[in-house]
Amino acid sequence: MIDNPFTPVFGGKPDSFFGRKELLARFDRALEVRGSDDRSLFLTGTRGSGKTALLEQLSMRAVASGWRAIDIGAEQALQALHRELAGYDEVTETVSPSLEVKVLGSGGSVSGKSTARTTRYEMADLASLLRKAAEKEKKGLFVSVDEIQKVPREEVASLCEAFQMASRKGLDVILTVAGLPFSYEAIIHQDGCTFMRQSVHEPLGLLDVEEVQEAYRASFDKIERLEVRQDAFGRLVHLSSGHPYMMQLLGYQLIEQVARRDSREIVVDKAVVEAVAPAALDSYERRALRPLLGELSERERAYLRAMAQVADNSLLSSTGSVAEHMGKTAQQVAPARQSLIDKGIIVSAGYGLVRFGVPYLRAYMAKPSEEEANLAQLEAWGI
Repeated sequence: MIDNPFTPVFGGKPDSFFGRKELLARFDRALEVRGSDDRSLFLTGTRGSGKTALLEQLSMRAVASGWRAIDIGAEQALQALHRELAGYDEVTETVSPSLEVKVLGSGGSVSGKSTARTTRYEMADLASLLRKAAEKEKKGLFVSVDEIQKVPREEVASLCEAFQMASRKGLDVILTVAGLPFSYEAIIHQDGCTFMRQSVHEPLGLLDVEEVQEAYRASFDKIERLEVRQDAFGRLVHLSSGHPYMMQLLGYQLIEQVARRDSREIVVDKAVVEAVAPAALDSYERRALRPLLGELSERERAYLRAMAQVADNSLLSSTGSVAEHMGKTAQQVAPARQSLIDKGIIVSAGYGLVRFGVPYLRAYMAKPSEEEANLAQLEAWGI
């Protein structure tokens, strides 16, 4: 039985991480150099672009270099950070691991079973907790926040101010946040977020061809008896479109398909790749595209459907044709277009032109809706 090196876990940590080597090298340098710009990173990308997986990579590298890593999600983010840092404060350093932290708009409380003392914290006290925590670390303190667009703005401001002060004091701290494309502009212009304004913005686009080829080769080299023929390899790279999640799905389906073979040599030709592609695409549509569309307004979805219908052979859509297809003026649909651009779902391709920025989304939007498909089936049966 072959161990599958591909793990298409959406929003999680895959066993094999693909690409981003230049960024990882810069981060490794930032762990050693206090003045590095990369000690404040803002990662952005659409669903499935690998933001969470990259945060995990950075966290693991920080720990491997002797840093303490604190990884938190968007839900009650400041409360979670207070909980992690509370034990460093003089009053609470003997508090048991069962401590309770509550951040209530104006502040929070920390208490524990091993002490009768309770300390109440205001949001502004985060700076003091962070400073004391960093001072007690031999190497430094790394904090990552995922889904930053979901964190209340006042909490983001408090977080930024705390890291700004820690950096001002010359402490070894790194803050890395990740969010959807529109979150960057929204947060850097928020009052109190000067620290993020000075961060390195790293949009996570598609991987280039060389990165995809290298990733697949490294994964396939782990499997004995496996030979992937050149035409199959090229087709696999092409179908991936450089999208990290689609790469995982295609690789996983491919290995699962050939893993049951009992032959001495396992040869993968182009026919095998074509056979597994539909299953990978179905998973991609279900896990990546549908949730992405579910976060959009009906007007935004209508704009995407119109784009798919009027796209030319070069996959470009005229904004005028999109508006006409929707029965609206260009001015009426402009807000939806700009919102989709801000979210990284479509991109401007020149004056009056747009194109899809997410692999396979154009074809998906060109399909009949579920309601249309059901109606067609009823008509076919004469019901």
